Amino acid sequence: EISTRDWSSDVCSSDLNLLHNITARVNKTLRLLNSEKPVDRDDLNFIIKTVSAIDSLETQSQENREVPLKQA
Repeated sequence: EISTRDWSSDVCSSDLNLLHNITARVNKTLRLLNSEKPVDRDDLNFIIKTVSAIDSLETQSQENREVPLKQA
């Protein structure tokens, strides 16, 4: 049986990994946008995917907050 402590530890770890990956993508996106060189198609696709991932996380977060807690 998995205890609540084990479950929340797993969730926090995966959340931190996701946050790290999104942060790295955002930092790369900012470097691309602040660069003097023109943005090519690959760079633009990277930026679009980053923005889409952030939007998806925001939507999931809003949906999770709207789900009522079940009474035990």
